[in-house]
Amino acid sequence: MRQIAFSLALVLMCALPVAWAQELTTQQVLAKLDEKASSFTTLEAAISQQNVSVYGLKDPVMNGKIYMKTTKSSPMTLLDIATPKAQAATSLIRDGNVTVYFPASNGYRETKIDPNAQYLQFLLIGFGAPSKTWTNSYSPAATGRETIDKVNAVVLELTSVSGTTASFPKVTFWLDPQTWTPIRTRVTKKSKDYVDFTYSNIKLNKGLADSVFTLKMPKDATKL
Repeated sequence: MRQIAFSLALVLMCALPVAWAQELTTQQVLAKLDEKASSFTTLEAAISQQNVSVYGLKDPVMNGKIYMKTTKSSPMTLLDIATPKAQAATSLIRDGNVTVYFPASNGYRETKIDPNAQYLQFLLIGFGAPSKTWTNSYSPAATGRETIDKVNAVVLELTSVSGTTASFPKVTFWLDPQTWTPIRTRVTKKSKDYVDFTYSNIKLNKGLADSVFTLKMPKDATKL
């Protein structure tokens, strides 16, 4: 029995350095993301969003679709949350404007948005945003692996180092090492509440017509 235990311990000791060697450094992870960003053109995916309070209270999961496309000026993004119906909303970011339509009230809101706005950049990290766009505001660290939806994901944590990002002091990404796209993105607020964005059925660089990025609202929709 002692011989078996010793042999097993020896096998594990020999295997550990190999496993450690396979772990990527922070710089290697950033290089993978930059490589992905350099070839990014379009994204289509299912997305779920859930808000969680600092006390662990969870809002209902919101489900929908997300579309992104790069342009010469700034990326176009359409986020269509379909369920639950009471919280349904379609958000379009295009040409420096953001418009959000709420079917339940048949109302919409419009505002200008900076193409480098923090929340927009969070959505783009792992898709179309190179690391140089956010490493001045966040300190990145690859912290190991965690299984998400049966994927042994690489965990990348960003910690705010700038007053401009103090409202979101921590952002965490679970990255699929086969595609180097996020399976989940967690945005932690200053209050320690956080929002999880979980992606599935990801289609990268398959091409999307500009007409996809059009907000379809009834003519009688009212501005809120």
